[in-house]
Amino acid sequence: MNDKFVSANDLYEFQFPHDICCSPEHGTPAFLLSEMDAENDGYRHDICMLNPDGSYDRLTQTGNIKDFRWLAENALLFRYTDTAQKGQTDLYKLSCPDKAIEKLFSIPAQTDLPTPLGASKWVIKAKQSTDPHMECSDRAKEGVDLFTFTDKPFIRNGEEFTDRRRIRLGIFDETKGAISYITGKYYETAGFDISPDKKQILYFGENYKDCASLFHSLYLYDIESGQTEELIAEGRYQISIARWLACGQILLHASPLDRSATQNHDLYLLNPDTRELRRTACPDGMYSSLIDVDTAYGGGQTRKITGNTMTAIRLQRTHTALDNVDGQTGDIRQIALTDGLTSLDISGNYCFCVILENHELPEIYRIHMETGEKTKLTDFSGEYLSTHKISVPEYVSFTAKNNEKVEGFIIPPVDFNNTKKYPGVLYIHGGPKWAYSKAHMHLFQCLAAKGMYVFYCNPHGSDGYGERFLEMVRQWGQVDYNHLMEFTDECLRRTPNLDENRLGVTGGSYGGYMTNWIIGHTDRFKAACSQRSISNLVTTALTSDLGERVMKQSCGDCSPWKNEEILWDQSPLKYAKNATTPTLFLHSDKDFRCFMGEAFQMFTALKQSGVETEMYLFHGDSHSLSRSGRPSHRIVRVEAIIQWFEKYL
Repeated sequence: MNDKFVSANDLYEFQFPHDICCSPEHGTPAFLLSEMDAENDGYRHDICMLNPDGSYDRLTQTGNIKDFRWLAENALLFRYTDTAQKGQTDLYKLSCPDKAIEKLFSIPAQTDLPTPLGASKWVIKAKQSTDPHMECSDRAKEGVDLFTFTDKPFIRNGEEFTDRRRIRLGIFDETKGAISYITGKYYETAGFDISPDKKQILYFGENYKDCASLFHSLYLYDIESGQTEELIAEGRYQISIARWLACGQILLHASPLDRSATQNHDLYLLNPDTRELRRTACPDGMYSSLIDVDTAYGGGQTRKITGNTMTAIRLQRTHTALDNVDGQTGDIRQIALTDGLTSLDISGNYCFCVILENHELPEIYRIHMETGEKTKLTDFSGEYLSTHKISVPEYVSFTAKNNEKVEGFIIPPVDFNNTKKYPGVLYIHGGPKWAYSKAHMHLFQCLAAKGMYVFYCNPHGSDGYGERFLEMVRQWGQVDYNHLMEFTDECLRRTPNLDENRLGVTGGSYGGYMTNWIIGHTDRFKAACSQRSISNLVTTALTSDLGERVMKQSCGDCSPWKNEEILWDQSPLKYAKNATTPTLFLHSDKDFRCFMGEAFQMFTALKQSGVETEMYLFHGDSHSLSRSGRPSHRIVRVEAIIQWFEKYL
């Protein structure tokens, strides 16, 4: 019986499947299952194997599995979240079905999960410092008591201070216990792929000593000779995918960023022998995008090469499309549409996926590659959804004044009474190159359970609507703001029970930026909550780990000194003097995407103007607080937002 109201603490009841991976012969799906651990204020992660009837077996019980891959039909390679020795990566084998675990070897570096090359050799990506730590005459120790910086980015979200590090590509010899590095100490490896005959390694990234850029180079490494060939010089393309096809050619998803700073990547076919590069398709979408959602955890691959074909996801309006891409011709065939897809793998004629569908939490589905028929295999959220009151989103679309179609949703209050007026909260997604769907959002349901409407949309700048809709250069706070205000008007027009005098606004990241912008440009909202926000584009450009990208997207250039007036004109801080809306700020002290100074600047400006304001600073969490932060922090965040809106609405 659906009689329970959704609350912040319900997060402890959720189970999150992710990182699905099929065995090499029979295609048996294995996956990681994550759950909140209230006792230790963290998460438990175990490897599970899916049975044909939709049930699953836990292959591990330790709760500290970091990642895994199939080694053979009945064997898995995995890492634990913690290691025995700093600067060392320990690898283990899990045998199926007896669940026996044995240690295989240790790599003398901090690496990702290695990829088998054969003959006891493995391809690795290792974090390596570019310079040795300085010698200190006193007791102060670099990396503990002090940090030195010589390059930018000097911080990366989700990490400690970067320690002047790069991700280097190398080959680990298991028999010798040694690493032979392929890339130099200043090369930041973004991705790699091993050729089908395992004789060559394709890799892309960027070589920089001082400041990283937005572009990549592409190289081919011959394993036998140890020679490296440059296929694409640095500075020409931004690359997101570089993969071998069975035909021996290379599929690229890349862009020269010549049309726009926010343009999507096109598909190319590269002949490694002749260096001929041919554009095969312009899909007008990125094969890497995910929806903005707070009920998914972890990751997994979102594209898979089989033969000469790539199966991958991209946003398409308020859906996530599963596409089949012919790597040689560029022909694209849509297999299926979902509300959200976060991880996939292919086995025969089926794609096994982690999907958010029909307002449920993440579940594992099987999709037929030809017909697109979706079959739900698991039921992790069935019991929870059957006992809680869930308010289903209602689709909204309208044509804005600039003739662009804007899509969104309204979630009604739980136990809606047609004779009453209700407050409402406008929620704004991050990005701006991101998007909402009708997928289940826990915070939205918490607000609805407290008797509030929640309305949200994909304004100009959102992903999934084509490149013209994406264009935001010199438009931050302009057409996007207009779309959000017009969407609010449309929701009020359609929803007579939504009280126009009790509206709130909130959002995170770019949504926090827009919240800050809105309170400086209108007083129609009676309360605001600005999460992990940006207030000053000049300081963001100089402190964020994605500063160059922010500058390029907001003003079209990577230097603030050519466009400081444009950056300042698009900064919410400039208009903070106009704000009167009571505003709550939520930020994390290790958020290096939007540095905590952004929230403090806006908080101080409002305080100096006498505006009611408060700020929560979460210690130890990053920009991903709402999706993977410490459980106690996630609970406090949700409750703080609810209490703030209850107080002022």
